[in-house]
Amino acid sequence: MEWTDEGFVVGSKTFGEAKRIVTLLTAEHGLWRGMWYGRSALLFLGMRSLVSWKGKTPDHLGTFSVQDLLPQPLSESFIFLSALSWMAYVCCHVLPERLPVKEVYPCLQVALEHGTLDGKVSCCFQSVAYFEACLLCALGYESGPLVRFLQTWQQTAVAKQQVTYQGQLFQEFWPHLKVLHQKRQKFWILNKDLDK
Repeated sequence: MEWTDEGFVVGSKTFGEAKRIVTLLTAEHGLWRGMWYGRSALLFLGMRSLVSWKGKTPDHLGTFSVQDLLPQPLSESFIFLSALSWMAYVCCHVLPERLPVKEVYPCLQVALEHGTLDGKVSCCFQSVAYFEACLLCALGYESGPLVRFLQTWQQTAVAKQQVTYQGQLFQEFWPHLKVLHQKRQKFWILNKDLDK
């Protein structure tokens, strides 16, 4: 079995001397893990590329090969990298593997593009709040406040209020993921000044 799709790198870990197990959030196939052979210097969190996956069966780990690198919004600011790291962590720990959740990929793309605007802290925070809301809606936890927020998410004051509400939803829907809640709280505490 094989397929080709575009995706963002949301996780990777070393496997042996020259291999990595890479986690991609793909447009059509959802969250997918596979073996990556080659130089790990070419691989970084948030990298967007056109990839091919090949495996013996659909359940096989399989291998990724990069067909093409795609334009991607990236920044070297600490705030952006912190936001990117948090969004990638959430994808890896909340999304079901190998089940297409097609609404999440474009949300991550929009969040990353907005997060790089002018290097502003507020843009990164709005992006993360937007991504969390999209993720919750895509996984079936749609509520009135989430839907309303998705219509006005680029307003900093609205994003500030939404962060607390979404934190309660994360606690309610994933109470067993203690590390997820700790990382989320740490992210929002470290980057609490939204007015810059």
